[in-house]
Amino acid sequence: MKLYYSKHELPFQYPFTISNGRTKTHQPTLVVALQLGNFMGFGEAPAITYYNISVEDMVADIEAKKPFIEKFALTEPQRYWHYLHHLFPK
Repeated sequence: MKLYYSKHELPFQYPFTISNGRTKTHQPTLVVALQLGNFMGFGEAPAITYYNISVEDMVADIEAKKPFIEKFALTEPQRYWHYLHHLFPK
């Protein structure tokens, strides 16, 4: 299995102001892809300021665990989800 990821700054069509008065014009986002043979699956995760989760933190976590993510011998998707759930417990 092979892991790919890319960081993106997704622009909003219009500025978005939240209740504390902070205005956002874009959303930092991480796009992740897993490839197994000819099959590829994608997922995305936005940065969440109020949980103190940044794209950079997500990338660091993925890089630290990348060998474990890629080495899993996939036989059933449910087993892989369970494996990842324990690899990334937060």
